[in-house]
Amino acid sequence: MHQSADPKRKAIALAHYVDDSGSHDDSKLVVMGGPVFLQKSSFTFHYDWDRILQNHGITRPIHMLEFNQYGYLGHLSHDQRRALFHDLIHLINTNKVYSLTAEVDNLEFQNFFPRSKYKGLIGAPPLALMWCMFHNSILSRNHNASGATAYIVGDSNSNIQIVDTHAFIRSYERRTKQAITGSLTFDSPKNVHALQAADMIAWANRKKKLGEPFEGGFEPLELLTRTVESETRPPMVHLHVRVSSARVEGLAKILGDPIRTKGRRVALLKALSEEE
Repeated sequence: MHQSADPKRKAIALAHYVDDSGSHDDSKLVVMGGPVFLQKSSFTFHYDWDRILQNHGITRPIHMLEFNQYGYLGHLSHDQRRALFHDLIHLINTNKVYSLTAEVDNLEFQNFFPRSKYKGLIGAPPLALMWCMFHNSILSRNHNASGATAYIVGDSNSNIQIVDTHAFIRSYERRTKQAITGSLTFDSPKNVHALQAADMIAWANRKKKLGEPFEGGFEPLELLTRTVESETRPPMVHLHVRVSSARVEGLAKILGDPIRTKGRRVALLKALSEEE
């Protein structure tokens, strides 16, 4: 993966797989994020994920909501859940470069961006993803890693807002002569197993930040929330960041009121022109 004569600077192709947890309107906390893999590692990860699910007798994609009593995985015993998560989390943590999640206080966000005014233009999930992009950029600079990070995001109702966010970040980087944020694609966890892993990571970190215990077979998921900081390389376990109230309020002041035009959507978070 080295494409530089400088041994201190590595050219690394990274992909951040991102899903959300708690994005429903009345949720207190929204978390976005997931694992960051070397792009070349995603194929073997996909195969091994399938193999583990088959070994546990599961034929459909993993989604954390399906583990409640009404879901298709609600019949699993505590021991069966614990064994399944143990195997999947071992696979995630031994293959990822690191994982990253960001949280937004959803109720606080709605105070500054009321849905009656901003619906369809900006939401808590795109803002959390923006913070993931910021921190991936910081990690790249701090650890002398070149090459852009691609983003693969689970399909949701926030797709168009996430496109706005990605375009804004890319335009900012062009103005500052950087190329840290790579391509953006959307897909289904059914097709991309790493998005199932992202769902687990986002769910676990939201649960931890809400102060809820990991019990009843969910204990292994706590391993997806542990942070190890290092001055010489990215965190090999996990990094979780919070978008503060002051940041949300400041963004609301900068963006101002939305422009509503009949028959045409005007992005609230606009990409910057080269001249701006």
